[in-house]
Amino acid sequence: MFIEQPSVFLRWIYPHAIWRMDHRQKAVYLTFDDGPNTTTTHEVFDVLEQYGIKGSFFLIGNNINAESEKAVKRAYDMGCDIGNHSKSHPYMNELSVEEIKAEIEYVDDYIY
Repeated sequence: MFIEQPSVFLRWIYPHAIWRMDHRQKAVYLTFDDGPNTTTTHEVFDVLEQYGIKGSFFLIGNNINAESEKAVKRAYDMGCDIGNHSKSHPYMNELSVEEIKAEIEYVDDYIY
């Protein structure tokens, strides 16, 4: 099994981010990436609400607009975790430190 770990540098730049969970805690984490969108994201919310489950939603900044902001608000109101999946989902290893920071901060401005 391969588990990708963020670099020490990224953990240092963003100390508020949750990088690891307690491996002794028995839990299942449902994560949804690359949203929000105006169709399937709400369908996922409906199922989660039906079963009283919370999920973690990682947002791409380029997908956030006036309509999809409603999905972000709904996730927040449901008690879901909202995470940052960068502005455009590039290959971070091909970017400079400044470009990486700009990718992350763009989404931070929407969700924090």
